[in-house]
Formats: sequence, C-alpha cells, structure tokens
Amino acid sequence: MQFIQAAFYGLGAGFLMSVLLGAIFFLLINQSLQNGWKSSYPIALGVITVDSVFVFLAILFTSKIQSFLNLYSNHINIIGGLVLIAFGIVQILKTNKSKEVKIKNGGFYITALSINLMNPANAAWWLSLYSIAPMNQYAIESKVVFGIAAIIAIFLSEVGIAYSALFLKRWLSEANIKKLNKTVGFVFVGLGLRLCLSFLF
Repeated sequence: MQFIQAAFYGLGAGFLMSVLLGAIFFLLINQSLQNGWKSSYPIALGVITVDSVFVFLAILFTSKIQSFLNLYSNHINIIGGLVLIAFGIVQILKTNKSKEVKIKNGGFYITALSINLMNPANAAWWLSLYSIAPMNQYAIESKVVFGIAAIIAIFLSEVGIAYSALFLKRWLSEANIKKLNKTVGFVFVGLGLRLCLSFLF
C-alpha cells in the first residue's frame, strides 16, 4: 500500500514541477516551435539526469545537503543566476534566420542539464519533498518508488508541453517567433537576476 501511495505522490509532484513556469518550461516551448517537438527529448533527458542525481542525494544525504545549501546558498544562487543570464543573452541575440543551423541534440541536453543543475530551487524542492511527511516516514524502498514516479512524470510532462506547443505554430509568423525568442531570453535574464539578488530579499 505504501508503494502505491508513494507512486501517486511521485506522479503528482513530477507533474507539478513540470508545469511551474520556470526556465525549462520556456525553453521547451521555444525549441519545440523552432526545432520540432522531438527536440524536447534531449531537453527532458537533461532535466531528469539532474533530477535523478538530486533524488539519489536527497534519499541518502538529506540533512547534510540541507546544511550545505544553507551555508553556501548565496554562492549557489549567484552562480545559477549567472548561468541563466548567459543563456538569456544568447536567446536575445539569436537571429533565428530560417536557414540557421539547428542545434544538435547534445546541445539541447547540455543546456537543459546546466540550467537544472545550477538552479538551487530545484535541489531545495527535492530536499523539501524528502524532508516532510509522509516522505520522511517512508521506508527507503518507497522513497525510491516516489523518486522514479516523479522522474517519469517530469519526462512525460515535458515532452507533452513541447508537443502542445506545436498547436500554436499556425498562429506564429517568423516575426512572432523572433519576439518569442527574445521574450524567453528576457525571462531567463529576469530569473537569473532574481537568483543573483535573492540574498537581498
């Protein structure tokens, strides 16, 4: 029974993480429109690679990692913020010409992996999930089931988000796609600045 409950909680947590309007959400929409929805596969794989590491660490070292994050949270925020700002500037400056060479799948994977890895909120999310009831009361087997279910939900949700973006394509001219690209860039820069300045608030 505990396995089933953990699986349902995991699926719910994974879907919730995917639909929150973070940097990866906008990256999925933007790249799906420009490179096809199949470009979401390497992006989703980059995300769940990092999430799998966080799940593993959260299960085994929750208290120690929490202490580390508390001690170096400002440094992590600044580094993660700078990464997002850099990606944002690249997005803003992209020309998006129709003959532009498409990014290879490895590029999508590394981009998503970097953004997810340098986002301390993501690590904090997993740690908090494993630190509160009922997760902190589960046996280790149920904690593993929860993590696997959440990661599966994240992968499926992100591919679904990218696929859904294709229905918008008929209303997006090349000019509007350029505007979307710049909007994504400004969102990245905004999120990055928020991380860099988070210690002030």
